[in-house]
Amino acid sequence: MRTVVLNYRPAPPDEARADAWSAEGRRARLLRHLQGRLLELEEDGLRVLGPADPFALRAPLVAVDFAGRDNREMARRLEAEHRILVSCAAHEAAGAPGVLRLCPAPGVTFEDIDYVQSAVYRLLLEHS
Repeated sequence: MRTVVLNYRPAPPDEARADAWSAEGRRARLLRHLQGRLLELEEDGLRVLGPADPFALRAPLVAVDFAGRDNREMARRLEAEHRILVSCAAHEAAGAPGVLRLCPAPGVTFEDIDYVQSAVYRLLLEHS
């Protein structure tokens, strides 16, 4: 079974790393793909909290909330059942005590992102 690392914490940007996250870079396209695939699940109960531009923060990421569910438990289940590693952090601006923060590590593929969307969808279906 694959392991998908989405709890990556890049070092503060310098010029070499900034190129990897540039709008034209592969990792930038990967992050936009992640955001797009998760936006497809909003009608199923996932809230994509943003940011609207995933590059607006120091660490490029997408934040999501399993509305009405314990996000820490969802993070635990993603790891235990699907080997998807995410972090869960407070997001007071969204009124959520904890949200999943997803930042793809080097080596994550577009196919991995599709796998993540499928796993998240399965968790959402359990509670619909």
